[in-house]
Amino acid sequence: MSKNTIYTVLWVLLGVLVVGGLGYWMNRGQKRHFDATITLNYKDKRPYGAYVAFQEFNRLFARTPVAVSRRSNDFLRDLSDTDRNQVMFVLSPYFYPNPDEWAGMVRWVRQGNYLVISAARFTQDVKEKLHVELSNFTEEVFTGNSMNVDTEDSLRVSFTRPPYPDTTSYFYPGRRLDRSVVSLDSSFTQVLGVNDYHYANMVRITAGDGAVILQTAPMAFSNYFLLYGDNMRYFDNFWSALPASVHVTKGIWNQYFLYKVQEEQRPGGGFWDSLFRLLHHQFIGPALGALLLLLLLYILLNMKRRQRIIPEKAPATNESLEWVKTIGTMYYEKGDHRNLAIKMGQHFQEHIRTRYQTQLDTAEPSSIIRLASRSGVDEPLVRDIATNLRYVHDAPSLSAEQLTEWYQLIEKFYKTAL
Repeated sequence: MSKNTIYTVLWVLLGVLVVGGLGYWMNRGQKRHFDATITLNYKDKRPYGAYVAFQEFNRLFARTPVAVSRRSNDFLRDLSDTDRNQVMFVLSPYFYPNPDEWAGMVRWVRQGNYLVISAARFTQDVKEKLHVELSNFTEEVFTGNSMNVDTEDSLRVSFTRPPYPDTTSYFYPGRRLDRSVVSLDSSFTQVLGVNDYHYANMVRITAGDGAVILQTAPMAFSNYFLLYGDNMRYFDNFWSALPASVHVTKGIWNQYFLYKVQEEQRPGGGFWDSLFRLLHHQFIGPALGALLLLLLLYILLNMKRRQRIIPEKAPATNESLEWVKTIGTMYYEKGDHRNLAIKMGQHFQEHIRTRYQTQLDTAEPSSIIRLASRSGVDEPLVRDIATNLRYVHDAPSLSAEQLTEWYQLIEKFYKTAL
């Protein structure tokens, strides 16, 4: 990388930091506004995210593994025919499974699992299979960008007796987004909770050896609701709807239907949609715009043809030594450690023959004593070299570690010899 390129990158980074810092400084004094964006995302700490609910979900099932699924394949993989006593929690304003997804979930419930759904809109197929009818609501709440508009609203929910001994109502002055269950089949459906109009908004529907728990007020699991007053008790009491005799083996937090609707409603997609949203960010947008402008300026300034830099002539090298290094590297990279070790031994024998007028032979103990005496090297080291010299020739193969040990023995001789 040339110096000009490095300087350009540094100037671009400096420009991004300056623009981003300027944007932060200009906006830090502004009054913080209430972010009414509804995400119900398990990582979102905004008022209408679900970070608190997810942390409580993990605490509730602390002794069991908890999985998070964001794609269809993620949760369908969990719907095994051998599963029993597992809990899947779906939190989203919408619950829109396709026929195959819904059929797989129903089979999974019937074999002894529990599907907990907190949503306000459902497909007709889901309502028909569960034999429930829901009340109408204001359609504008779920269209366009009105999900992000802060409106005066409130929500109040409570549990029924039986099965709950406590029928305390839980209230918060935030978004409502709930519906009422106006019709159900009482032969296999039990009402567990109601809204402030005393209409059912939480029911348990028995299916085979398991059950579907349907709750139509998803905002009751938002950060704002759970942290308001003593509403955390609502979360704890809600999960007591599971049979006390059930030992849960796995908890599944299903985010797939939340992301599925967001992806279907998004007009664009992919890289350009992500770039468009970044450009409209309060702080990232100006910084990213400055970065793109600087890159464009850099391209324009470097369009002029420049003379190619004349490379410096490398100094003369010892070609024989370079050749030896090249051959050694080739054998090592090919993994032919034994062949390389043999050639190292041959070079060693040639060295001692030329310098000390002797040869090293394990079958002739006097050669070990003679080489030690003439070279000034300790006799044990010479004996180790002789033993390894024979082993290198006889072994069918050598590992990289053995080759390294052989090299270190020879190097030690060279360094200590006279």
